[in-house]
Amino acid sequence: MSTRILLLMVFITLLFPLALSFERNLLIPEVEKRDSLMEASRYSLLHRGAPEDQIDTLSRAVTNACKASNRQISPALVVSLMYTESGFKKNAVSSDGYMGLMQTPWASTKWPDVDILLGVRILEEKLRIANNNLQLALALYKGGDNRLAHRRARETLRIYHDLSKAVEKKISLIEFPQRANEGVMISGFLKSGAEIKLQLVMAYALVILIIGAAFGFWGAKLWDK
Repeated sequence: MSTRILLLMVFITLLFPLALSFERNLLIPEVEKRDSLMEASRYSLLHRGAPEDQIDTLSRAVTNACKASNRQISPALVVSLMYTESGFKKNAVSSDGYMGLMQTPWASTKWPDVDILLGVRILEEKLRIANNNLQLALALYKGGDNRLAHRRARETLRIYHDLSKAVEKKISLIEFPQRANEGVMISGFLKSGAEIKLQLVMAYALVILIIGAAFGFWGAKLWDK
């Protein structure tokens, strides 16, 4: 009997690393992260009345342009500038020859991601020249350091500030209940995942025990012979 117990312990010891490997491979998938820039872009466009059939395309273009920005330009600012420049008309052309959504010296008038990124790059350059004075930078973007350009810049700033408040309020209203729900969901998911994991490991350990016992008794028989 002692021989059988000894062999049983040997087989269980040999199979135990397999149980550990099995347990480590039970992975809990990561919770998908939300893209706050994308949400801000979308809410900004919706609030300013961008065409519904272009919301998705423009949201991605604005988000990518903001991510590529070296001066942390916000989606609300890009949307405000786009609204006052072209009214979201991608093929708009001014009397001075400026084109596209951002009314730049040249534009594809076809690919919003290209044209919006170009506008953001130009705004970055104006901010550098204006030493980060946003009103002056907008005035330079809109024609120069003159009275008419400053008046247009002030209008863009007003829209930008109003839009920033509206978007911030909208996102906070959505985030608060969503965070609470996510907390409950994640907690429940982790709990259920841990319970399933424990049950699987226990079942696997039982299988190992049975296999070990079978090999132990079989080995003991061979030993007795």
